[in-house]
Amino acid sequence: MESEIIKSFLQLIIFLPCILILIYLLGRVTSKIYVTPPGKYMKVIEKLSLSKEGSILIVKIGEKVCVVSSTNNEIRILRELDDDEMKILEEKSNNYEESIKKYSDIWKNRRKHKK
Repeated sequence: MESEIIKSFLQLIIFLPCILILIYLLGRVTSKIYVTPPGKYMKVIEKLSLSKEGSILIVKIGEKVCVVSSTNNEIRILRELDDDEMKILEEKSNNYEESIKKYSDIWKNRRKHKK
């Protein structure tokens, strides 16, 4: 009688962790399967936080680009940007990225020369 209890307890100790690991792995696999790909039709181009709850976003939806305000209570389209305004934003963005790359290259070169 006592040996059966010990045998049952050992089986529980061995198989319970195996079952918990399988549940964990199954959860990880299924969470990856059912997630929709982000940004298929919409893309947040830029976000500016104005306060803890409020922000302004530039959002591209299909071919349209909109300036959107977002708070905890409301999301509102402020205006739609035309192609000329979007080109100006893209040029400024490219100039910013080029400036960052330029200064990071300068920084890397200075660090190499100091060694």
